This record gives sequence, C-alpha cells and structure tokens, in this order.
Amino acid sequence: MAFVGLVLLIVAVVLFFNYQGQKNKLTNLLSAEAVTIENIKATAAAISDSIGVGSCREYVKVKGVIQCETPLLSELKQEPCVHYEMNVTREYEETVTRTDSEGETHRETERRSETISSNQRSIHFQLQDNTGIIEVNPEEANMETISILNEFRPGSSRGGLISFGNFSFALGSSFGDTNTLGYRYQESILPVGRQVFILATASDESGTLTLEKPLNHNQTFLISLKNEENLVQSAKSAQVYLLWGTVASVIIGAILILLGL
Repeated sequence: MAFVGLVLLIVAVVLFFNYQGQKNKLTNLLSAEAVTIENIKATAAAISDSIGVGSCREYVKVKGVIQCETPLLSELKQEPCVHYEMNVTREYEETVTRTDSEGETHRETERRSETISSNQRSIHFQLQDNTGIIEVNPEEANMETISILNEFRPGSSRGGLISFGNFSFALGSSFGDTNTLGYRYQESILPVGRQVFILATASDESGTLTLEKPLNHNQTFLISLKNEENLVQSAKSAQVYLLWGTVASVIIGAILILLGL
C-alpha cells in the first residue's frame, strides 16, 4: 500500500511539471504580440535604422500559409512537406514462460513490437499572409503534424529486404526465437500550403528576418495547424485537468503511505 502511495506521489510530480508547462504555454500565447508579416518587417526596419542590422528580436504570434519552392518528400509516402516524422515497427509473437502463484509454469504466446527504424527531417520554409512573406527556421519547434500513413504489412521473419517509398531495410537473422507477423509503417507531416499559427521570435541576427526559436527558454516556440483560439482553450483545459490530477495524486498517495506505515 505504501509503495502504491509512493508511485502516486511520483505521478503527482510529473503531472505538476506538465501543468507548469501548459501554464507557461498559455502565458506565452496571451502575451506575445499579434502581428502581420508587414508589421514584423516594419518593426525590424525601424530597429535596424535606430541601432543597426541584426538587433531585432521580437516575440510574436503570426498566422499564414506555408510556402516552399523545393519541399521535402516524406520518406514513406513521398508527400511534399516541410517536416516529416516516420517510424517502422516490427510486430511479432514471442513465447514466454511464466510461473504462477502456485509454482506452476505456463508457456504463453504474446504479441509484441519493436521499432526498427525512425527518422525525422525539417527544412526552412516561408510563411505568407496577405501582407507579405517571411522566412521560418523550424529547428527545435514544437510542431503539430498530420498523420498520413498507418499501415501494417505482413512480412517474413528471416532474410530479405523490406521497402516502402524511399525507405528500405535489410532484414538479418538477429530477431531471435520470435515469429515476425509483419511491419507497421507510420508517418506524419507538416504539409505545404496549409494555414498555420506560429509563436516565435522574429530575428534578423542571421542577416535575414526569420521566425525562429526564442533565446529565452521560457518562451514557447510553436508551429500549429490549430488557430489561436483553439490553442488557448486547449491549454486552459489541460491546466485544469493536470492541476486536479496533481492534487488528487498527492492526497491519495499521502493517505496510502500513512495507512501503510
């Protein structure tokens, strides 16, 4: 009983940190300056005229459409995008031996999975609204993607090659005493031509005015397919649930620890 209580207290700590993260995200969503791309460029030009090029660093929120002359092609589905994440999982059966409470052993077949390959890539792109266009560096952004693939394909357990799109993987004999059922291919992308909401720092330090990761680690760097209203509402709801979860875990955990003493 005391052990369960301790686990609940650990859960409470995790929930509290997530609560703080959502609180910080909400604060940033509400406090960042809402601008158009024309506004950003005018501000950067004014700062440049006043104190020199490379001095602009404004935390802003802006919406527009993703543009990219030479987009990535996602590794599996070969879809044009500016960011993709892919994962290939082997699904297999394995026979395990278990001992019950009476000391008797039983052999059971369980279905399991393991990741054999995963990859993600991003490239710079442009954000366009009805006032202009600006460069975006998505490195280290919290990026929302859409799922474009979740497919299971039966496959053999020994030798050969599996492939999907631009992905290929040579199968060896290192899967041990297991029975491969097949392979699951999953992929998600941030596609070209979609409307996005970006919370970022506008900086001309590199010589080109760019939306990029803030230097202040407390400032959220977000590229989302949701609009600002939905993001604010989601952060508020998450805060409430996480706070109640934290309080409940602390109270129940403390009671169980006291009862177990």
